[in-house]
Amino acid sequence: MNNKKIQSIIIIVVLVVVIFVFAIVERVNYQKTIVTKNKIHLTTDYSNFFAVDEGVNKFVSYISNNKSNNVLNLLNKKFMEENNINESNVIEKIDICNVKNKLVSYKTKMMYEEKINDNFYKYYVMGELFEETNIDTVKLGKCYYIVNVNYDSLIFDVFPYDGSLFKEK
Repeated sequence: MNNKKIQSIIIIVVLVVVIFVFAIVERVNYQKTIVTKNKIHLTTDYSNFFAVDEGVNKFVSYISNNKSNNVLNLLNKKFMEENNINESNVIEKIDICNVKNKLVSYKTKMMYEEKINDNFYKYYVMGELFEETNIDTVKLGKCYYIVNVNYDSLIFDVFPYDGSLFKEK
């Protein structure tokens, strides 16, 4: 009887330990999934980097050429609503880097990406603006943008932001 009692206790203890270890492993895997889903990291895919860079360049070009309708087509809709942006005020509200009526180029220096879901990514872009003059190229300074890309529909939108992600790093 003593042997059976000890065996039963050992079996119960082993089962409890196995269940406890299984619960810990599942919890760790769940937390890893959450962390990697919205983890922001440097963009390493060059094709994505250059595609997003081209989108920002178009956006900046439309602003510098005062093409408000084109800017509205690329501008993030939520950003437009939050900032009361329409066709008559879009250039003034979006031209945070003072490029209106200047011949400028935008060079992306760094880009982070955040995977929102399997088909939707958010890119945080930091770049420098340069003005092309008759004599020289003048650096205007850094400018920051967020680009949302939906890879299902191949649609993207752009909007300026304060660059806080780059300033934190």
